[in-house]
Amino acid sequence: MPLKPVRVQLEIKFPEQEQHAGYSLTFPRVSFGSVSILDVFAAPISYCGSILFEITLTFDEADDLSFPTTHPLNLPKPSSQSSNPIRKALCHSLNDPCFVDVKFYLYSGRREGRPAHPKVVYANWALLCENNEYMKNLLSPAAGSASGTVCELHDDVPEEIAKLSPDTFDYDSDSDLEDEDEDAAAPATILNGREATSAQGIQGTGDNTNPDGAQEKGVRKAPTCVHACRAYAINGTAHKTWSALVMYLYTNDIGTMEFSALSSQRMIADRDLSHSETVSCSPKSMYRLADYIGLSSVKSLSKEKIRQSLSESNIVTELFSTFTYRYQEIIEMEVEFLLTHLTSQVRRELNELLRLIVLGRKPHCFKVLSFTMSRMLGDDIKEAWSLLLPEDRADEELDNEMKAVGKHRKNYDNVKGAPRPPLLP
Repeated sequence: MPLKPVRVQLEIKFPEQEQHAGYSLTFPRVSFGSVSILDVFAAPISYCGSILFEITLTFDEADDLSFPTTHPLNLPKPSSQSSNPIRKALCHSLNDPCFVDVKFYLYSGRREGRPAHPKVVYANWALLCENNEYMKNLLSPAAGSASGTVCELHDDVPEEIAKLSPDTFDYDSDSDLEDEDEDAAAPATILNGREATSAQGIQGTGDNTNPDGAQEKGVRKAPTCVHACRAYAINGTAHKTWSALVMYLYTNDIGTMEFSALSSQRMIADRDLSHSETVSCSPKSMYRLADYIGLSSVKSLSKEKIRQSLSESNIVTELFSTFTYRYQEIIEMEVEFLLTHLTSQVRRELNELLRLIVLGRKPHCFKVLSFTMSRMLGDDIKEAWSLLLPEDRADEELDNEMKAVGKHRKNYDNVKGAPRPPLLP
């Protein structure tokens, strides 16, 4: 026996758009088996959130139907649209053909011991600024003279590239700067974010030239996205480190952070990582950057990766490196590892290191050596630090002063006006 027409009550809600009340409609007689469009509904403009449908069917009593008792589902509350930066950026991309609206120039390599070869990191402004105050301040239009340069997305920006200065790198052993062959010493330029060499410095990247600089004849390239963005020169940190930071800020997920091996433990197998789709960086380089811009979770993760990378074969090298002496908690962690791994191999390497210090080859090592000796003699951590004279702690106090200043200024101005996030004295 066919069922009689039913009454349909339809409720449509947009939970992430409080200003929109949704829809509530009633269709008194809808026949079973019929195919028809009841109505057409429009979501709020640019709405990308969830849509909830509640459909209530009321059957005719003459059908004499009985239904099992059901309980309402406890559906998870939809997350706020504002809490999902990726979704916001994707919504923006529906109306704007160019997702990228900001780019950064950073050194990517090292030649003759100095940073070299600028490369570009492209990014989306909204994603970077969603959860990080440092990026909001850096990219804010109110940043004044250090607020970058407006440019076309695919064009090089000589005025920003000129702001990069090798002298701003205080961390000479940054392993995120890849050592380059000194034989390939031609001046470098940037072509659409990729490295190239040219004897004439910065060149344009118009569509009428090929990588060899020759005019292409009879070939019409498809138009690219012509879109204004803002370019920034970032001094004091490497291209790989900044790329990994951008990836983290995109997702706000600490699980996306990938670290390469320490240079003191690096194996050939680790080089394969750089050719994959993974964005990885040195844990020491990321610790340094996260410490400066105030990302405590990334800093803690980087510290843990450094701890996991320590071994009897590299503890002496790491403890007395130009990285470790800058950070008290890293010194404490590595000295603790040293005290529990004083094997004959470690003792031999420690004696050799002492010889280099006496010869003046390691002028930065006094603070670390003093703390290490105090701990080896039985002093606790607090007492070991208290034995250092004020002048021996001068570099630490200066670092702290620089960090305190950084909390009250939107960014530092370095050589020729470029912001220098991780730069320490």
